[in-house]
This record gives sequence, structure tokens and C-alpha cells, in this order.
Amino acid sequence: MLKRAFSVFLKRVILVAMIVLVGSCGPSVTSDSPSPASDEPIVLTGSEIIVTMGADGELLYAPEDLSVSVGDTVVWDNISGSHDVVFGTVPDGVDAEAISRTTVATETGPAHSVSFEVPGTYKYHCTPHKELGMFASVTVE
Repeated sequence: MLKRAFSVFLKRVILVAMIVLVGSCGPSVTSDSPSPASDEPIVLTGSEIIVTMGADGELLYAPEDLSVSVGDTVVWDNISGSHDVVFGTVPDGVDAEAISRTTVATETGPAHSVSFEVPGTYKYHCTPHKELGMFASVTVE
């Protein structure tokens, strides 16, 4: 019983260490493709829908599953950590690379925005935290 408890404890310590290590990745962590994201700061008008990244130190997007209308703009706000927004599944006719932010945002604040013009389901992930389950989706109706 003691061996099993120690084994579970050790696995948890290793998992936490991996999360801390991955979460502390700096700007050198990028995906294979260049980012089409503009260097211009994102100016919020108040009509955007906000998705947070890394709130409370968690490796997640919130909300994880979002429904919006055609024409809505979603802004990803980096609360803490180093995150990107890489679309893997998009409706036909949408260029996933063009709407992705493939460079890792390390600064807090609005990091990426997309105005959704094509209805359908858009699934995306955070490259540095993909193996830890940082996935989300936007459904455009």
C-alpha cells in the first residue's frame, strides 16, 4: 500500500514538474509555420467575445466551447503563461493557417483576434500545451 501511494505521489510530482516546465516556455517555442498575426496591438472596442488563456495558472482556454454568430470577433486574452492559438479543423474554404496565431504569446493581454465569416466548427489548440489537453472550439452559426 505504501509503495502504491508513493508511486502515485511521484507521478503527480513529475506531472506538476512537466506542467511548470512547459508553462514556463519562452518565446523560443513556436510551431513550424510562420505566424500571420500582426505585430499591431489589438484594440478592444467592447463588442468582441473574449476567450482567456491561462486564467488562474490553468492550461486551458475559457470558455472551452464557444458559440458565436457569423461576423462576430473573438479575442484571445493571455492571462498567464505562454500560449498560441492554432486551428486544426475549420470549415471548407477557410485557411486555418491564416486565422491561427502560431507564435507563442508570452505577454499578458489581448494576443489574437479572428472575425468569423464562415459558419461551422473551428477546433484549435495550444501548441506548447497540446499534449496536456489544451484544446477548444468555436461554433459559428
